[in-house]
Amino acid sequence: FGIYTPILKTIAFDAPKGFIRPTKSDAKWHVSDSELVFAGFDTIAESLRGGGTILIIVDEAGFVNPDEFEYVTKSILYPMLQKTIGKGQGRQIYISTPAKTPDHPFNILFELEKDENRLQIYTIYDNPVLTKEDIQEIIKEQGGDTSIGFRREYLCENVRDTGGLIIPKFEQKHITVTS
Repeated sequence: FGIYTPILKTIAFDAPKGFIRPTKSDAKWHVSDSELVFAGFDTIAESLRGGGTILIIVDEAGFVNPDEFEYVTKSILYPMLQKTIGKGQGRQIYISTPAKTPDHPFNILFELEKDENRLQIYTIYDNPVLTKEDIQEIIKEQGGDTSIGFRREYLCENVRDTGGLIIPKFEQKHITVTS
């Protein structure tokens, strides 16, 4: 959670006094009348069990162990939203590039949301901070704009990385023609 504390301290500096307040835990902050809780897809997520919430934001969901992703989303996060989802308040937001393996549970969710027209995709070309020169440098570093890494990480495409596949060399002698 070390990444969030400095960010929240910076935001709190410009916010009205008392609007954003830390607690004794780095994982919890008070924002106005709400509580902001940070938890990982490991044992910390278990501590959230039984609570309720109106908003869950999952960052880098495509890089979570697939078994942990399935367990935490179905057994901890969704039940937390059940109290508010029926009232039209409960929401889950997943922020991530697709996982390397297309059958990762996040990628399955990604495709489902895409089919339901509930997916927002932002690519490198949507980033107002990057110049055309910055983008070209990134493309070059990634091995071109058609490389698997560039397409997944910067274009948010659900693509299979074929670099690790072993395919035997094609030889004419392996073809059998039957009549």
